Amino acid sequence: MRRARKWIEQELRSRIQRGVYPPGSRMPTHRTLQSELGASSATLQRAFDRLTEQGFVKAQGVLGTFVAASLPHVSCIALVLPEEVGRGPWNRFMAIGKRVAEEWNDGTFTFRSYHLAGHSQASEGYAQLSRDVADGGIAGLVFITVPFYLKGSELLTIEIPRVLLPGRPADCLTYRGSAITIAQGDTMERIMARFGLAGRRRLAAITGRNQGRVWLDRSLPFLRLHGISTRPEWWIGMPISTEAAESSRAVAQLLFSMPERYRPDALLITDDNLVPHVTAGILDAQPDGELDVTVVAHANFPGATRAVFPCLRYGPDMAAMMRAAVLEIRRLAGGERPRLVEVPQIVQEL
Repeated sequence: MRRARKWIEQELRSRIQRGVYPPGSRMPTHRTLQSELGASSATLQRAFDRLTEQGFVKAQGVLGTFVAASLPHVSCIALVLPEEVGRGPWNRFMAIGKRVAEEWNDGTFTFRSYHLAGHSQASEGYAQLSRDVADGGIAGLVFITVPFYLKGSELLTIEIPRVLLPGRPADCLTYRGSAITIAQGDTMERIMARFGLAGRRRLAAITGRNQGRVWLDRSLPFLRLHGISTRPEWWIGMPISTEAAESSRAVAQLLFSMPERYRPDALLITDDNLVPHVTAGILDAQPDGELDVTVVAHANFPGATRAVFPCLRYGPDMAAMMRAAVLEIRRLAGGERPRLVEVPQIVQEL
């Protein structure tokens, strides 16, 4: 009886996972397997193609096909991206995360990226990820941004290590996985201290997510501590969108076009997608280049977004976040409970 390709694929994968064919060993010849499994040559080759795609085996020319030295079900972490990199409001965060993950090689884990175009469970990326997880070819899942878009998906209920990056304490329960959070610590106090040391006394902010008031409330104690004044209308929240990032240039130009005694002399930018547009807007307002303003801008390290002129940068270190995620995958695979892990922010000159 001729066996179906799926059955043959599952049988070979099971033998590899159970150690019947150990890592690094040579697989039996196609002729041997055809006879043993009742498979045609074409069906067997398609099964091997799938195992090669997943990373279980590797063809080495005339030497034959060998079992991978590092098997994906214990070494391959899926990096789940809710959108194609370069699109959407999280594009810089995702792009840096993808780059850091794909350069990752600690001798134990490697990453494979899956793009769920448009946050969609109907996307090819989602279908491919689901197949790879169902086939036991993934050691763990790391989600860039909270996967609210996967409501009802088996990816959130099956027994597999999951890490959210970044996440909150409640996410650990909701998504049954660990969450990496960006610790606030004394970051805001350090930023306001820098403004104070620079002699700045009038602070404005351009924020993402329409959270101008939130950032103002968070900053007020430190503003008072360092003798810095502000106005509610100077804390401008922009929606997260490509259009908002571009329109923030006009907002900055308007803010800094006022007479000197009425305009701010310090600016906080809390979303790195806004940084190049906002700093360009300041230059639009002050084209002579004599900028009497100190700017502190959010950044996702490494490779922070370039500004038109030098700024103090603050933000998360993606390499540290990814390192924490890898350690959590290892913990969870060992049977430990999900938890919240804090990663400190960087504050530095660029």
